[in-house]
Amino acid sequence: MAPRRSPPPDLAQLDRSGLVRGLSQAVPRYSRLPVVAAPRERGFELRFLWPEDVPAAVFVRAGYLWVAFHATVDQVAADRETMQRYAGGFIRSIRQEPHDEATVFRFALSGRVAPRVVREGAAWHVLFASGGQMTEEPGLVRTGPEPGLLLEQAEGAVTLGDPVVGDRIGIAFYGNPGIAMARAVDLVNLSFIPAIQGAAWRIKSPDLQATVFERGVLLDRAEGLNLGNWKPGGLQSHVDGTGHAATMPDDPAHADLSEGVSGHATGAGRATGVHNDAAASHTGAGTHGGDADTGDGHGIDARENGATTGHRDAAVDAELTFGPGNLLGLASVDVTMPSTYWQQKQTIMPGIGDDRADRRFMAHVALARLNLAYGFGREALSHVALARTLLPAIDENARSGAEMALAALEAVGNIESGRLEEARKGLGDGVLAEALAGDDEVALWKTVLDIRDGRPVDRTMDDKALLAVLGSYGAPMQIELGTDLVRSSLDRGRADPAFVLLDHLDRLPLAPENEASFRRLQATAFARDGDKERALSYLEQAAAVARMPYSLEIGAELDALRLELGRIDHDQALAALESSRLLWRGLPEETDLMRRYGKLLADGSRAEEALEVWQDAAEKAPSKEEARRISEDMSVLFADIIAGRDGWKRTPLQALAIYRRYRELLPAGPVGNELVNGLAGEIDGIGLHSVAAAMLDRQAAFRIDDPLMLGATQLRMARMHLDAGDAQQALDILKSGDLDLLGPEEQARRERLLAEALRDLGRSAELDERLAQRDEPWVHAIRVEEAYAAGDDETVEAEALAYLAGIDGESPIADEAAGVLLRLAMVRAGREDRTALADLETRYADRMTDPEDRAMLELVTRSPP
Repeated sequence: MAPRRSPPPDLAQLDRSGLVRGLSQAVPRYSRLPVVAAPRERGFELRFLWPEDVPAAVFVRAGYLWVAFHATVDQVAADRETMQRYAGGFIRSIRQEPHDEATVFRFALSGRVAPRVVREGAAWHVLFASGGQMTEEPGLVRTGPEPGLLLEQAEGAVTLGDPVVGDRIGIAFYGNPGIAMARAVDLVNLSFIPAIQGAAWRIKSPDLQATVFERGVLLDRAEGLNLGNWKPGGLQSHVDGTGHAATMPDDPAHADLSEGVSGHATGAGRATGVHNDAAASHTGAGTHGGDADTGDGHGIDARENGATTGHRDAAVDAELTFGPGNLLGLASVDVTMPSTYWQQKQTIMPGIGDDRADRRFMAHVALARLNLAYGFGREALSHVALARTLLPAIDENARSGAEMALAALEAVGNIESGRLEEARKGLGDGVLAEALAGDDEVALWKTVLDIRDGRPVDRTMDDKALLAVLGSYGAPMQIELGTDLVRSSLDRGRADPAFVLLDHLDRLPLAPENEASFRRLQATAFARDGDKERALSYLEQAAAVARMPYSLEIGAELDALRLELGRIDHDQALAALESSRLLWRGLPEETDLMRRYGKLLADGSRAEEALEVWQDAAEKAPSKEEARRISEDMSVLFADIIAGRDGWKRTPLQALAIYRRYRELLPAGPVGNELVNGLAGEIDGIGLHSVAAAMLDRQAAFRIDDPLMLGATQLRMARMHLDAGDAQQALDILKSGDLDLLGPEEQARRERLLAEALRDLGRSAELDERLAQRDEPWVHAIRVEEAYAAGDDETVEAEALAYLAGIDGESPIADEAAGVLLRLAMVRAGREDRTALADLETRYADRMTDPEDRAMLELVTRSPP
């Protein structure tokens, strides 16, 4: 074995005995991972839409782009259509490499490219043809006494085989974007592969191990690594104006492979609640990145264990004096430049290894504050947890305030991480009750929690105090929190405070990733205030700087406002939204865009298409509340179509088709029953009696609880069955006890339908028995029909005259009365009684309302014998 040399004095070194093993946690598993491609200027981007934060690694090797995540999924939902459309010039094939603890993709590249990595919310984007520069960052530490390398902040590591090169490689994952071991370094036991995100290495020694510690991933062997005199440089990072990103330097080992690559069966994630609005992403409260070189030749850990205490941050030496008014202290963190994050971290880190517990405690508090000020809630929570383990060693007189400070920091960390229920427990369990009354900074975050959690805002501070606290923060956090506060004020109808805050925020330097969302917020404020023209101006500014996929939502909102103002017509707005449909797939914005699309279809009288789009949107909705709102839109449109109101022109059969497909949208109670009754009447009117009866039967079986309404519905069903020729079904319904509660008028109608059913069934004896008990005019009408069918002219004459005698001399003759009159005329014509026929025409012809009935009477009475 080659002799090991001592490390140079300027190489950061750490005793591995001080490392704490990371907690063994199961690798997260999700059900589905959407992967889509989208166009960019002179290129395209791949979007991996994870539902939660997942650490990643990206690198290029031997003509293949490797994209790996420290999570597993059951299904990878790759949008092949967008892949073929936008990625064809860059990627030849895609393969998923099998692994139990990671989701690993390998893309065969068509040429020499330099991708860039961006994270928006929980989604990772790999950008092609985007360019960009790099800056170095610390993060690689040598450990002793047996040499090893610690990849600081790495959140996990895996090993797997490279099927192209034929060797084994290791991959370390990072959750923070922009961290990359970007230089090719060849060592005895391993060789680092230039990475775009995270770290990757070729394994030369079979016994090389990667162990996860709380501080990062340690690469070592039982007898140590042979590092020679190599001085580890920094981890490479790049930040541009569009978000957190890293780019790959020229790779001298890069080579194109022309052979095809076979695909591997997918086994991979879920994608339901991803925020792609940069202002709401992990980067919203600050920008991570920049140069962390302090100029002293030492990395972060050169001063570990108090080795160089002169560089320790003053916050570590601060006294343990916490109480309402100084619990959070986020305003004390310098966020003026991205590089200050690492510079401040450098000066704080030595305190973690201090001999005094109070200094170690304050170091973790300072690191928690630092991460919170930059919007890194998850990282802050880890330091809060470590500080809490030191509480027993804190002086009793200071412990109560320290507990309160940790509770406040933990609550804000949970808010920034989106863990709102946990944050509410922290703010509502009594620990911070005193602070909420006396600490305006904690009260501000309680207000933000109420807003983000959709709760009524219960503010204990006035607008002036709120603005004072907000103004003490860095510009990125002011924009993030101020956006929440403005939206809340607008929602509560408090326009004046909203515009005051907007004016304040507009004077701050806007980061490019925040500008689109802020201009959109301004547009919302002016639109609600009635100034649509100014709102249009701000939306146009937002659209000009918005990035995909956020630009899709802003573009749809912009076209809707242009349509409202008459700048474009309905067809243009619909065409614009239709053209981007392929880009929505799998995005968090998809539901909202589909809802807008359905509205445009409905406004264009394309009801069935609108309902179909909305149904798809409801199934994909990220929350039950959103699905409920879409269902309400569908119900309103459904009801308008079924009722034929709001200008909807449709045939009964068109309405029937929509009813059959979407009848679950029927509102409950009388409103829904009225809709079905109306449509059933239309269907019955075109002769589809059985179909109409079936509609009412379904209502009676599943949706009607009111006994009176049930009886009335069954009465209509019986009549429809009679018209359809199903007298037995009608009779069974009419004899049901459900009809016994009907009023006198409905009971009379029931008796008549019973008689008609008995007549149609040929049950004359039973019919005569029932008719003998009644004296209404319809009794004579039924006897006329029976006698006429039997050829009993004498009975027809007697019963018809009895019926006509009961009619008012001025009342119109139609329907049943017209039928009785015509049957009487036919009988008299058969007897050739011209005088009696002339009398019928003289007395009744002018009173007949139906022209066809009148013409029939004239034909019978005037025909020659």
